Amino acid sequence: RLQTAAPVGAVLVGEETYAATRNVIEYGPAQPVVAKGKSAPVRAWLAIRATSQAGERPTAPVPMIGRDGELAVLTGIWERVTSEGRAQFVTVFGPAGIGKSRLGLELAQQLADRGARVVRGRSTPYGASTPYSAFAQLVKQTAMIFDSDEPADARTKLASAVANLAGPAAAEEHAPHLEVLLGVDGERTIADRETLFFSARVFVESLAMSFPTLLLFEDIHWADASQLDLLETLASRVRDVPVLFVALARPELLTERPTWGGGLPAYTALPLDPLTEDSSRELAEQLLAVSGVSEGAQAVVENSDGNPLFIE
Repeated sequence: RLQTAAPVGAVLVGEETYAATRNVIEYGPAQPVVAKGKSAPVRAWLAIRATSQAGERPTAPVPMIGRDGELAVLTGIWERVTSEGRAQFVTVFGPAGIGKSRLGLELAQQLADRGARVVRGRSTPYGASTPYSAFAQLVKQTAMIFDSDEPADARTKLASAVANLAGPAAAEEHAPHLEVLLGVDGERTIADRETLFFSARVFVESLAMSFPTLLLFEDIHWADASQLDLLETLASRVRDVPVLFVALARPELLTERPTWGGGLPAYTALPLDPLTEDSSRELAEQLLAVSGVSEGAQAVVENSDGNPLFIE
């Protein structure tokens, strides 16, 4: 009934969908729908736009709480990256909802405020059009390539971006390989994967030589094996440039890749533990205050096991 009542080219949702998605979709008012078989008009909302990227959880409307130590570790590593001009690789581990993405966003904001280049890529369990989708997102952001671009336009933008970063000769050599990694040249393949990875390395090194750079890879526990191979290759071979690789992952990554990070020259594993009882209570109280509620924090603390998502 809602589908029939929806305007042409628009999406109309009912109460359950609205309640489940209102934190990630902006909705506008719609007239209730008089539906056959329903005794009362059905409440409806008109979907306007997504307020976050696919797979990205919205940020809580309160400051990050209880992660000062972990943030200090990451900013300390960044200071070594910039002072020594050498690459570092960090994996932040933790179960769903423990605050990996929030920590990554806080780090990205702090470093951007210091003048760093920040580029993010995310792996998802669905919808990936290329095995290297997270890396492809990084390149597309840098080259201002949009998913709506025609392949020819995307290739032109990519070649221009590589030329600006590394020079015309590098663009001629490496842009065609990056096209394969991005999936914007569906007809051409390169049998030697090392050739593709070398072009990715040149791109990353060129980025970092122009500005100290944070490359943030989110949800890599969902990444294709090829993407994980590429990330480990970059972390092992990109050396004397100021770039910090930060990967966010659930612990199950280590089930698939028990040797993850092993043997890398500059690697740190940073596990996120549950929030302490005091931090959990502070977060609960702040979230309740935002909603105009003054009681109930202790019950939230007792039932959330220190998981920020559960507290929210």
